[in-house]
Amino acid sequence: MISRSLYFGSRARRAMHDILGGGAASVLGITFGLSYALLIFAGPLSPYLSYGVAATFISSAVLATFIALGSSLPFAVAGPDTSTAAVTGILMAALVERIGAANPTAPLLAPVLITLGLSTIVTGIVLCCLGLTRFGRAIRYVPYPVVGGFLGATGLLIVLGAIRVITGYPVQLGTLFHFTNMITISELSAACAMALVLYLTWHRSRTPFGLPIILVGGVIVAHLVFWIIGLTPEEAHLTGWTFEPPPASTFMLPWHAADLAQYPWSAVPDLLGNMIAVVFVTAASTLFNTTGIEVAVHREANLERELNIAASPIS
Repeated sequence: MISRSLYFGSRARRAMHDILGGGAASVLGITFGLSYALLIFAGPLSPYLSYGVAATFISSAVLATFIALGSSLPFAVAGPDTSTAAVTGILMAALVERIGAANPTAPLLAPVLITLGLSTIVTGIVLCCLGLTRFGRAIRYVPYPVVGGFLGATGLLIVLGAIRVITGYPVQLGTLFHFTNMITISELSAACAMALVLYLTWHRSRTPFGLPIILVGGVIVAHLVFWIIGLTPEEAHLTGWTFEPPPASTFMLPWHAADLAQYPWSAVPDLLGNMIAVVFVTAASTLFNTTGIEVAVHREANLERELNIAASPIS
Protein backbone atom coordinates (compact mmCIF):
# COMPACT_ATOMS: atom_id res chain seq x y z
CA MET A 1 0.00 0.00 0.00
CA ILE A 2 2.84 2.36 0.90
CA SER A 3 4.70 1.59 -2.31
CA ARG A 4 1.59 2.27 -4.39
CA SER A 5 1.07 5.57 -2.59
CA LEU A 6 4.66 6.53 -3.28
CA TYR A 7 4.27 5.50 -6.92
CA PHE A 8 1.15 7.59 -7.48
CA GLY A 9 2.66 10.47 -5.51
CA SER A 10 5.74 10.39 -7.73
CA ARG A 11 3.60 10.35 -10.89
CA ALA A 12 1.53 13.25 -9.56
CA ARG A 13 4.68 15.28 -8.93
CA ARG A 14 6.00 14.52 -12.40
CA ALA A 15 2.66 15.47 -13.92
CA MET A 16 2.66 18.74 -11.99
CA HIS A 17 6.21 19.47 -13.13
CA ASP A 18 5.18 18.78 -16.72
CA ILE A 19 2.19 21.11 -16.42
CA LEU A 20 4.27 23.89 -14.86
CA GLY A 21 7.03 23.43 -17.44
CA GLY A 22 4.50 23.48 -20.25
CA GLY A 23 2.98 26.65 -18.82
CA ALA A 24 6.38 28.34 -18.73
CA ALA A 25 7.08 27.23 -22.30
CA SER A 26 3.69 28.58 -23.36
CA VAL A 27 4.42 32.02 -21.90
CA LEU A 28 7.76 32.09 -23.71
CA GLY A 29 6.20 30.85 -26.95
CA ILE A 30 3.54 33.57 -26.90
CA THR A 31 6.11 36.25 -26.07
CA PHE A 32 8.51 35.12 -28.78
CA GLY A 33 5.67 34.75 -31.29
CA LEU A 34 4.49 38.31 -30.69
CA SER A 35 8.05 39.63 -30.88
CA TYR A 36 8.84 37.87 -34.15
CA ALA A 37 5.52 38.90 -35.71
CA LEU A 38 6.37 42.50 -34.84
CA LEU A 39 9.83 42.00 -36.33
CA ILE A 40 8.49 40.66 -39.63
CA PHE A 41 5.40 42.86 -39.96
CA ALA A 42 7.21 46.13 -39.29
CA GLY A 43 7.20 49.44 -41.13
CA PRO A 44 4.75 49.44 -44.07
CA LEU A 45 3.44 46.02 -42.98
CA SER A 46 2.42 47.16 -39.49
CA PRO A 47 -1.27 47.64 -40.50
CA TYR A 48 -1.37 43.87 -41.19
CA LEU A 49 0.15 42.87 -37.85
CA SER A 50 -3.01 41.04 -36.79
CA TYR A 51 -2.62 38.63 -39.71
CA GLY A 52 1.04 38.17 -38.84
CA VAL A 53 0.19 37.33 -35.23
CA ALA A 54 -2.53 34.90 -36.33
CA ALA A 55 -0.21 33.19 -38.82
CA THR A 56 2.56 32.95 -36.21
CA PHE A 57 0.38 31.41 -33.52
CA ILE A 58 -1.38 28.95 -35.85
CA SER A 59 1.86 27.75 -37.46
CA SER A 60 3.54 27.52 -34.04
CA ALA A 61 0.68 25.41 -32.68
CA VAL A 62 0.80 23.04 -35.65
CA LEU A 63 4.58 22.68 -35.52
CA ALA A 64 4.56 22.18 -31.74
CA THR A 65 1.99 19.40 -32.10
CA PHE A 66 4.02 17.56 -34.73
CA ILE A 67 7.26 17.89 -32.77
CA ALA A 68 5.60 16.72 -29.54
CA LEU A 69 4.19 13.62 -31.23
CA GLY A 70 7.12 12.66 -33.44
CA SER A 71 10.39 14.03 -32.07
CA SER A 72 13.10 11.62 -30.98
CA LEU A 73 13.50 13.85 -27.92
CA PRO A 74 10.36 13.32 -25.81
CA PHE A 75 10.79 16.61 -23.95
CA ALA A 76 11.21 18.72 -27.11
CA VAL A 77 8.97 21.80 -27.41
CA ALA A 78 8.82 23.56 -30.77
CA GLY A 79 8.33 27.28 -31.19
CA PRO A 80 9.25 30.31 -33.33
CA ASP A 81 12.94 30.57 -34.13
CA THR A 82 15.00 33.73 -33.75
CA SER A 83 17.28 33.22 -36.74
CA THR A 84 14.46 32.36 -39.12
CA ALA A 85 12.41 35.36 -37.98
CA ALA A 86 15.36 37.69 -38.61
CA VAL A 87 16.00 36.60 -42.19
CA THR A 88 12.26 36.39 -42.90
CA GLY A 89 11.95 40.01 -41.82
CA ILE A 90 14.70 40.92 -44.30
CA LEU A 91 12.87 38.99 -47.04
CA MET A 92 9.61 40.82 -46.33
CA ALA A 93 11.35 44.21 -46.27
CA ALA A 94 12.94 43.47 -49.66
CA LEU A 95 9.58 42.38 -51.08
CA VAL A 96 7.83 45.52 -49.87
CA GLU A 97 10.63 47.64 -51.32
CA ARG A 98 10.28 45.98 -54.74
CA ILE A 99 6.50 46.32 -54.74
CA GLY A 100 6.68 49.96 -53.63
CA ALA A 101 9.19 50.80 -56.36
CA ALA A 102 6.94 49.28 -59.04
CA ASN A 103 3.55 50.47 -57.73
CA PRO A 104 3.36 52.51 -54.50
CA THR A 105 -0.41 51.92 -54.21
CA ALA A 106 -0.29 48.15 -54.71
CA PRO A 107 -1.76 45.99 -51.91
CA LEU A 108 0.85 44.31 -49.73
CA LEU A 109 -0.94 41.67 -47.66
CA ALA A 110 -1.58 39.09 -50.39
CA PRO A 111 1.95 39.21 -51.89
CA VAL A 112 3.51 39.01 -48.42
CA LEU A 113 1.48 35.97 -47.37
CA ILE A 114 2.04 34.27 -50.73
CA THR A 115 5.80 34.83 -50.37
CA LEU A 116 5.71 33.41 -46.85
CA GLY A 117 3.79 30.39 -48.13
CA LEU A 118 6.15 29.76 -51.04
CA SER A 119 9.29 30.09 -48.91
CA THR A 120 7.72 27.79 -46.30
CA ILE A 121 6.95 25.09 -48.87
CA VAL A 122 10.46 25.25 -50.31
CA THR A 123 11.93 25.10 -46.80
CA GLY A 124 9.85 22.03 -45.98
CA ILE A 125 11.01 20.27 -49.13
CA VAL A 126 14.66 21.04 -48.37
CA LEU A 127 14.35 19.81 -44.77
CA CYS A 128 12.69 16.62 -45.96
CA CYS A 129 15.45 16.04 -48.53
CA LEU A 130 18.11 16.57 -45.85
CA GLY A 131 16.34 14.04 -43.65
CA LEU A 132 15.83 11.41 -46.35
CA THR A 133 19.39 11.66 -47.70
CA ARG A 134 20.90 11.81 -44.18
CA PHE A 135 22.92 14.81 -45.31
CA GLY A 136 21.94 16.56 -42.10
CA ARG A 137 24.57 14.51 -40.25
CA ALA A 138 27.18 16.76 -41.88
CA ILE A 139 26.30 19.36 -39.24
CA ARG A 140 28.41 17.38 -36.77
CA TYR A 141 31.51 18.34 -38.78
CA VAL A 142 30.82 22.10 -38.87
CA PRO A 143 33.63 23.94 -36.98
CA TYR A 144 32.71 25.90 -33.87
CA PRO A 145 33.87 29.25 -35.38
CA VAL A 146 31.31 28.79 -38.15
CA VAL A 147 28.57 28.17 -35.60
CA GLY A 148 29.72 31.18 -33.59
CA GLY A 149 29.72 33.40 -36.65
CA PHE A 150 26.24 32.22 -37.56
CA LEU A 151 24.94 32.98 -34.07
CA GLY A 152 26.72 36.34 -33.99
CA ALA A 153 25.26 37.44 -37.32
CA THR A 154 21.81 36.33 -36.18
CA GLY A 155 22.18 38.35 -32.98
CA LEU A 156 23.14 41.45 -34.97
CA LEU A 157 20.10 41.07 -37.21
CA ILE A 158 17.87 40.71 -34.15
CA VAL A 159 19.35 43.85 -32.54
CA LEU A 160 18.83 45.89 -35.72
CA GLY A 161 15.30 44.54 -36.05
CA ALA A 162 14.57 45.32 -32.39
CA ILE A 163 15.71 48.93 -32.88
CA ARG A 164 13.37 49.22 -35.85
CA VAL A 165 10.47 47.80 -33.83
CA ILE A 166 11.16 50.19 -30.92
CA THR A 167 11.71 53.35 -32.93
CA GLY A 168 9.87 52.64 -36.17
CA TYR A 169 12.97 53.47 -38.21
CA PRO A 170 15.66 51.21 -39.69
CA VAL A 171 19.26 51.83 -38.72
CA GLN A 172 20.55 53.67 -41.79
CA LEU A 173 22.59 56.79 -42.43
CA GLY A 174 19.51 58.62 -43.68
CA THR A 175 17.53 57.88 -40.50
CA LEU A 176 20.16 58.62 -37.85
CA PHE A 177 18.69 62.06 -37.08
CA HIS A 178 15.52 60.34 -35.83
CA PHE A 179 17.55 58.77 -33.01
CA THR A 180 18.37 62.18 -31.50
CA ASN A 181 14.80 62.61 -30.25
CA MET A 182 14.58 62.43 -26.45
CA ILE A 183 11.57 60.09 -26.55
CA THR A 184 13.42 57.74 -28.88
CA ILE A 185 16.50 57.87 -26.65
CA SER A 186 14.32 57.10 -23.62
CA GLU A 187 12.71 54.14 -25.39
CA LEU A 188 16.08 52.72 -26.41
CA SER A 189 17.41 53.25 -22.88
CA ALA A 190 14.46 51.36 -21.41
CA ALA A 191 15.05 48.53 -23.90
CA CYS A 192 18.74 48.38 -22.94
CA ALA A 193 17.80 48.28 -19.26
CA MET A 194 15.41 45.38 -19.90
CA ALA A 195 18.07 43.56 -21.91
CA LEU A 196 20.58 44.05 -19.09
CA VAL A 197 18.12 42.67 -16.54
CA LEU A 198 17.50 39.65 -18.74
CA TYR A 199 21.22 39.05 -19.18
CA LEU A 200 22.09 39.38 -15.51
CA THR A 201 19.10 37.51 -14.13
CA TRP A 202 18.00 34.85 -16.61
CA HIS A 203 21.39 33.18 -17.09
CA ARG A 204 21.91 33.02 -13.33
CA SER A 205 18.48 31.63 -12.57
CA ARG A 206 18.08 27.87 -12.33
CA THR A 207 14.30 27.93 -12.44
CA PRO A 208 12.45 27.52 -15.75
CA PHE A 209 10.09 30.28 -14.63
CA GLY A 210 12.85 32.88 -14.50
CA LEU A 211 12.34 34.30 -17.99
CA PRO A 212 8.50 34.32 -17.89
CA ILE A 213 8.60 36.11 -14.53
CA ILE A 214 11.04 38.70 -15.89
CA LEU A 215 8.92 39.32 -18.99
CA VAL A 216 5.64 39.67 -17.10
CA GLY A 217 7.34 41.74 -14.41
CA GLY A 218 8.81 44.06 -17.04
CA VAL A 219 5.34 44.79 -18.44
CA ILE A 220 3.97 45.48 -14.96
CA VAL A 221 6.90 47.74 -14.04
CA ALA A 222 6.57 49.70 -17.29
CA HIS A 223 2.89 50.45 -16.71
CA LEU A 224 3.61 51.25 -13.08
CA VAL A 225 6.17 53.84 -14.22
CA PHE A 226 3.60 55.26 -16.65
CA TRP A 227 1.16 55.62 -13.76
CA ILE A 228 3.74 57.27 -11.50
CA ILE A 229 4.74 59.90 -14.05
CA GLY A 230 1.11 60.50 -14.98
CA LEU A 231 1.25 59.04 -18.48
CA THR A 232 -2.11 57.60 -19.54
CA PRO A 233 -2.33 54.54 -21.81
CA GLU A 234 -3.51 56.78 -24.66
CA GLU A 235 -0.56 59.14 -24.18
CA ALA A 236 1.84 56.20 -23.96
CA HIS A 237 0.51 54.97 -27.28
CA LEU A 238 0.71 58.40 -28.94
CA THR A 239 4.31 58.93 -27.82
CA GLY A 240 5.37 55.54 -29.15
CA TRP A 241 5.78 53.60 -25.90
CA THR A 242 3.13 51.03 -26.78
CA PHE A 243 2.09 49.53 -30.09
CA GLU A 244 -0.85 50.59 -32.14
CA PRO A 245 -3.81 48.25 -31.63
CA PRO A 246 -3.92 46.01 -34.71
CA PRO A 247 -7.05 46.08 -36.83
CA ALA A 248 -9.50 43.22 -36.56
CA SER A 249 -8.77 40.18 -38.72
CA THR A 250 -11.18 37.50 -39.84
CA PHE A 251 -10.54 33.78 -39.49
CA MET A 252 -10.33 33.19 -43.22
CA LEU A 253 -7.74 33.04 -45.98
CA PRO A 254 -6.78 36.68 -46.62
CA TRP A 255 -5.82 35.97 -50.22
CA HIS A 256 -7.30 33.93 -53.06
CA ALA A 257 -6.01 32.02 -56.06
CA ALA A 258 -6.74 35.02 -58.27
CA ASP A 259 -4.09 36.96 -56.36
CA LEU A 260 -1.42 34.67 -57.80
CA ALA A 261 -1.94 36.29 -61.20
CA GLN A 262 -1.28 39.72 -59.69
CA TYR A 263 1.75 38.58 -57.71
CA PRO A 264 4.94 40.48 -58.69
CA TRP A 265 6.68 37.46 -60.21
CA SER A 266 9.19 39.76 -61.89
CA ALA A 267 10.62 40.55 -58.45
CA VAL A 268 11.31 36.88 -57.64
CA PRO A 269 14.84 36.86 -59.16
CA ASP A 270 15.77 39.81 -56.94
CA LEU A 271 14.31 38.04 -53.90
CA LEU A 272 15.89 34.67 -54.67
CA GLY A 273 18.95 35.33 -52.54
CA ASN A 274 16.81 36.24 -49.52
CA MET A 275 14.61 33.16 -50.05
CA ILE A 276 17.68 30.93 -50.15
CA ALA A 277 18.87 32.58 -46.94
CA VAL A 278 15.53 31.74 -45.26
CA VAL A 279 15.81 28.10 -46.32
CA PHE A 280 19.45 27.80 -45.27
CA VAL A 281 19.00 29.53 -41.93
CA THR A 282 15.93 27.44 -41.08
CA ALA A 283 17.75 24.20 -41.86
CA ALA A 284 20.88 25.30 -40.00
CA SER A 285 18.88 26.45 -36.98
CA THR A 286 17.03 23.14 -36.81
CA LEU A 287 20.28 21.20 -36.86
CA PHE A 288 22.11 23.55 -34.49
CA ASN A 289 19.27 23.52 -31.98
CA THR A 290 19.08 19.74 -32.08
CA THR A 291 22.82 19.26 -31.62
CA GLY A 292 22.77 21.86 -28.83
CA ILE A 293 20.13 19.84 -27.00
CA GLU A 294 22.25 16.72 -27.51
CA VAL A 295 25.20 18.40 -25.82
CA ALA A 296 23.08 19.76 -22.98
CA VAL A 297 21.35 16.49 -22.09
CA HIS A 298 24.16 14.10 -23.15
CA ARG A 299 21.79 12.23 -25.39
CA GLU A 300 22.01 11.61 -29.12
CA ALA A 301 19.00 12.59 -31.21
CA ASN A 302 17.88 11.17 -34.54
CA LEU A 303 18.70 14.07 -36.85
CA GLU A 304 16.93 12.55 -39.84
CA ARG A 305 13.77 12.07 -37.83
CA GLU A 306 13.95 15.63 -36.47
CA LEU A 307 14.28 17.06 -39.97
CA ASN A 308 11.44 14.95 -41.37
CA ILE A 309 9.13 15.78 -38.46
CA ALA A 310 9.91 19.49 -38.77
CA ALA A 311 9.29 19.30 -42.52
CA SER A 312 5.94 17.51 -42.25
CA PRO A 313 3.76 20.44 -41.09
CA ILE A 314 5.81 22.89 -43.19
CA SER A 315 5.27 20.94 -46.38
